[in-house]
Amino acid sequence: MRYRTLDPTLIIATAERLEERVVDRFPEAGLRGVAGELVSLSRDLAKAARELETPIWWLRILIVAAFIAGVAMFLFVGTILPLDRISGADDAVQSNIVSVGYGGATGSTGSLTPGSEISLRATTACCTGDYVRHQNDNAVVSPITSSSSALDKSDATWIVRRGLASSSCVSFESRNYPGDFLRHSNFQLYRQPMDGTALFRSDATFCPTTGKSGTGTSFASYNYPTKFIRHYNHNVYIASNGGSNTWDSSTSWTDDVSWVVSQPWAP
Repeated sequence: MRYRTLDPTLIIATAERLEERVVDRFPEAGLRGVAGELVSLSRDLAKAARELETPIWWLRILIVAAFIAGVAMFLFVGTILPLDRISGADDAVQSNIVSVGYGGATGSTGSLTPGSEISLRATTACCTGDYVRHQNDNAVVSPITSSSSALDKSDATWIVRRGLASSSCVSFESRNYPGDFLRHSNFQLYRQPMDGTALFRSDATFCPTTGKSGTGTSFASYNYPTKFIRHYNHNVYIASNGGSNTWDSSTSWTDDVSWVVSQPWAP
């Protein structure tokens, strides 16, 4: 390993011995001057090497300061900003929805006109007092009455929007979570924030038709047109009339997929 490093002292000593030998053997030759230059160059290089070994304190301080500033910026961006963004995410999404023409509530209620605020009531004999509401992000049906809490009433209130995937259909925006929509995922309905993707737009779009039971309105899934919004065991799905899933059961299917578009519980 000794040959992987250079000792300036030994280099200078070697150059000096070389100069002495040149002087002894070729006292009058120009080679003597070259040897002298070699000695001088060796000494200059040794001096420069010693200077490089000396700590450059101002540079070290600058590097430490830059590192501290970088850490502080990382903490700011990685922790503070996301909190601000999360707290304002719903407003930002809603602003984006407004900018593309979906707008806020119009003041109208109880219809499928875009901007109207509504509640969706079940028509099945067992559940005529049940409404579609979100709960822990899931779409469910549960009884809502005038004595229900303000939270329950808000959870059961939706704003009709022009269909995110088709203006001839509708989408349902949460009344108390602006920018969140009813969308299906693996055939079950959830309340989720609109992410702008084509898939989300399709999953959150439903096309109204006359109620399959002859009462109210049924809502066909835009991207699964043979499946309709249905309540089943208190959860909400898109379901076909008979199929491989338990919620596709043909029992009471026509009633379960028929809804009354009613006045909002939280106008």
